[in-house]
Amino acid sequence: MDGSAVFEYAWLGLVGALLTYTLWFAGIGLLPVTSTALLGLLSPLMAAALGSLIAGEALAPIQILGFAISLVAMLAGQLPAPRSPRAARRSMRAYAAELTDGSR
Repeated sequence: MDGSAVFEYAWLGLVGALLTYTLWFAGIGLLPVTSTALLGLLSPLMAAALGSLIAGEALAPIQILGFAISLVAMLAGQLPAPRSPRAARRSMRAYAAELTDGSR
């Protein structure tokens, strides 16, 4: 193994693993449990997105649909729970009013 390979392995080990995992766990330590659980699901989505963008891999329409559904589900999981069913209905009415007003 030459000096270049040693440097590359050190780079992968120190930056690619140690630094990234240290930052990841420090970051998720600051988040609520629900947010943290859902963030783990982003890994395969980001792998697919980067494969498509960087490596030119093609995604089938059903894969794009699944990608979109997954993103919407993760975003929905980040929303705070309504305080009561009455508050949920009010929130939905307000959201519907915003959509019909075109203010969004």
